[in-house]
Amino acid sequence: MVLTVNGKAAAVVQDAEAYQRLLDMAARADAERGIRQGPEDAKKGRSRQARKFFAEFEAAHGLANITTRAQRDLAGLYGRIHAESSQAASERYAGLKR
Repeated sequence: MVLTVNGKAAAVVQDAEAYQRLLDMAARADAERGIRQGPEDAKKGRSRQARKFFAEFEAAHGLANITTRAQRDLAGLYGRIHAESSQAASERYAGLKR
């Protein structure tokens, strides 16, 4: 529901489930944008190997673990982004969508 003031939209009221879906879509879009930016960052020297990052992080903060869910989500996003340019990625992405 859109609430108006003097005929102009001023606020939106929606149920919590719809709001959560909106937040989830925004988070996914942000993650995808970040992953797409990766190759450009690597070309410009603004990146480092994940293995090196986690070793440095562990040395500074203790053991870091990526959950199985996070690994699967990252693999899915990466596969989806590169599916158009790689047959192997395309096949993997097709398998993840099931």
